[in-house]
Amino acid sequence: MVSAGWTLSLAVADPFFSVYMVSQLKLDVGTFGLLVSFSTLGGVIAYRVLGRVNDRRGEAWTLTIVGLLMPLARLAWLLVRSAVHIVPVYLYWGFMLAGYSLTFLNMQFLRTTTSGVGLFCQSVGLCRWVVRLDAALLGLRGASQDA
Repeated sequence: MVSAGWTLSLAVADPFFSVYMVSQLKLDVGTFGLLVSFSTLGGVIAYRVLGRVNDRRGEAWTLTIVGLLMPLARLAWLLVRSAVHIVPVYLYWGFMLAGYSLTFLNMQFLRTTTSGVGLFCQSVGLCRWVVRLDAALLGLRGASQDA
């Protein structure tokens, strides 16, 4: 439920960051795409670093630390005044999101029987897509009420 709530809140809030970058920071599409790719780079680094941390310290410890540090990425948007400031925000966000996903799935796999892994993966995927659909519909409803 916590994961679903987190995914819903991000799916509702994320489009506003895109609007902010285009309307307030006056970024073109190419620059916007380049900046968003830094999130992927942060994720690649996280798999390498947090995978080892997860193996050494355990899933519960890693998930707790990552979960507590993740919201700082959203607070960092308060400091963004130019496109250059977005790079560390996206690197940090990609790192934290990948670390959370990696640790959460590792923890769930360890607690799922071998015969239940397929059903577990399907259930997690379905829940994530349902939450994303709900967020999109919620955003659409809010946008139509503003018009």
